[in-house]
Amino acid sequence: MLVLKNGLMFDGVSEDLKRGHLVIDGAKIVDVIESTSESNFENCPVLDLEGKYVTPGFIESHMHFFTNEIPEPDKRCNEVTPGGEVKENTEYYRVLRGVYSARKVLEAGFTTVFDGGGINFMDAAFKEALSVGLVNGPDYFICGKQITAGQGHFPGLGYDACGVWEMKKAVRKMLWYGADHIKLKMSAPMRMPGRNTERSEFTVPEIEAACEEAHSAGLLVSAHARGAQPIKDFIMGGGDRIVHGTGIDDEGIEMMLNKGLYLYPTIMSPYYMVSDLVKSIKPLSAVKSYEKKGREHFDSVKRAYEAGVKIAFATDSGGMDHFPGDNAKEMLYMKEMGMSNLYILRSATSEAAKALGISDSVGLLKKGYRANIVVLDENPFEKIETALDVKMVIHAGKVVKSIIPTIQLNCNTL
Repeated sequence: MLVLKNGLMFDGVSEDLKRGHLVIDGAKIVDVIESTSESNFENCPVLDLEGKYVTPGFIESHMHFFTNEIPEPDKRCNEVTPGGEVKENTEYYRVLRGVYSARKVLEAGFTTVFDGGGINFMDAAFKEALSVGLVNGPDYFICGKQITAGQGHFPGLGYDACGVWEMKKAVRKMLWYGADHIKLKMSAPMRMPGRNTERSEFTVPEIEAACEEAHSAGLLVSAHARGAQPIKDFIMGGGDRIVHGTGIDDEGIEMMLNKGLYLYPTIMSPYYMVSDLVKSIKPLSAVKSYEKKGREHFDSVKRAYEAGVKIAFATDSGGMDHFPGDNAKEMLYMKEMGMSNLYILRSATSEAAKALGISDSVGLLKKGYRANIVVLDENPFEKIETALDVKMVIHAGKVVKSIIPTIQLNCNTL
């Protein structure tokens, strides 16, 4: 048993911070004591938070552990020769970067991650390795490969399907690999200038087939969608969640509102201010596309949010120059868009849990819930930037990061 004493708690929903204590036993929260007075405990390790701020572990609704489009400059390896030849063992570098990504993301306070597509089912292997303790990382939910109508964003990311029966077969393939959700690529990637992102890559009957198969297994279906028509076709076909939402029009917004669908906004992908690092690596045509689409993307998400479309925190980290562990930077872009700190925090905790179908176990500081907890130095209601510098992370009841003195005492009083 572990007791976190004297914290100011955001429970995942309430606009009021409550002073009190959290009692953890194993992987679960067994009691939440809202009190400023002392409580009696016997033979328990206690950590006095001294008024620091406590939130549920953050939830990342959409990112990629294994794409690593632009690795951190000091973390690059020689998987490609100086002349551009791809080595035969290049995929092993991706695996190792995935291990690194998982650790960095967890230490940043993201205790639950939904991966939007692995490379050649690396995500499936990694999920199993996590489950048996071979590697460390957050609670991890996968889709296998994203189902595509043509070449995907990255080698090994897409699984091609054409026609109703191939869509069903593709979903069954993902189920065989242990997918927790299904993802369709409804529109072309912006990384390839000249491709038409306004064209739906699947027909409504194809979408219906994939959704029917996934829903029969209890899985939600999301879509990479960067165009008004792909968004609307996906919703008409029975899709559940929109990733990105670039270019959504008023009709698409109304459809999302009518069905109560969540948007995974990924404002940082792409942000309209392209970094110098991206400019130094990507072709000029691609940079211009990012700048144009980045502004369109920001405006699209803003209109959807202001209209009342539900938002679940998501970054698309792993693409572009969005490095693992920097996920909380998305909160700054959400703030720029006009979202309140409370709204942002809910989107990364209780609302994300609802969107992902896991709200019965994570997203709240609540008795019986998984002991995924973040400790912050400053009040996140007043300063959202504090989420970029977490002081302690507890995952499944275990302290995985702490820069707080963790003196544990056997005590009779708290």
